[in-house]
This record gives sequence, structure tokens and C-alpha cells, in this order.
Amino acid sequence: MFNDMKNLYAFLAVNEDQKAKCAMVYKLNEDSKILSDLAQIWDVDPAFTGSYTHDYEILNNHLAEQLGQTSTQQLFTMRSLL
Repeated sequence: MFNDMKNLYAFLAVNEDQKAKCAMVYKLNEDSKILSDLAQIWDVDPAFTGSYTHDYEILNNHLAEQLGQTSTQQLFTMRSLL
């Protein structure tokens, strides 16, 4: 459904400040058979566009909430997971 691994790796390679300012987006692969099925069955929008920065912020905040950590502690946890 997605064909953006090169852009995803580029986003993950930049520092936290650059991630926060990044305007990179991703889209669904409109030629995907799976996408056409999901659009028909589950009403998935084939024109969906996502933001790497927005998704990254959501994942970071969710992880911090689960672990009960401050943002500094969270950063060290994220780095140790990489």
C-alpha cells in the first residue's frame, strides 16, 4: 500500500529538530490492489496523505505515556531501541 521506504529512512536519519520542521508527506500507492479492496470494503480514502512529522509525534507521545517518561527520558529510550 505504501511505496515510501527511501523517504521514511531519510526522515528517520535527521535529528529531532529537523524532524519537527520536516514537511515530508507520504501517500498511498494508488495502483495497489489491496488499496482498491480497502477503499471499497472499508471506505478507505485512496487519496490519503500522511505526515511523517505528525505520525512521529504521535508515536513518541504514545510511547512516553505508556512508559511514564519525560521527554528527555523518552529520547534516551528511543535511542536505545534503535
